[in-house]
Amino acid sequence: GILANPLVGPAIPDILEAFDQPDSRAGLFVAAGTLPGIVMAPVIGVLADRFGRRAVLVPCLTAFGAFGLLSALAPTFQILLGLRLLQGIGSAGLINLAVVLLGDHWTGLERARLVGQNAAVLTLSLAIFPPIGGLLTEIGGWRLSFAPYAIGLATAVLIFRRLDPARP
Repeated sequence: GILANPLVGPAIPDILEAFDQPDSRAGLFVAAGTLPGIVMAPVIGVLADRFGRRAVLVPCLTAFGAFGLLSALAPTFQILLGLRLLQGIGSAGLINLAVVLLGDHWTGLERARLVGQNAAVLTLSLAIFPPIGGLLTEIGGWRLSFAPYAIGLATAVLIFRRLDPARP
């Protein structure tokens, strides 16, 4: 979920240029990927408590990955913003549900250690993914910077196979 903006951030100037958009639209591009989280994160938490973690996490990961990948194919800036909004809905619960899953499966010091490791990975991602996105943009253009979102689809398959569907 943390990949929504750091990964494609370096490509924003190229994206705006490709769609002949002014620099002032950069904020709109960033907001489209993050704004849904403000509204949807609490809703996703309630849904995960009511219907189970897997039943919510797999669609979130699928939406995050699929709409992220489809963003690479966007023919217009408006469609790109729409796809980013949909991707943002998918990413809204990912960070929170990761911590919830840690709480579901571990207790005490082990839980605290794992939550700390999760926070460290999130923080490290903010430093690592912008250069990766920049490299991908340099190698193959701005559309290639969306390719790593396929990780969301692979993770959805893994979660579907490994997470107990009966556990609330």
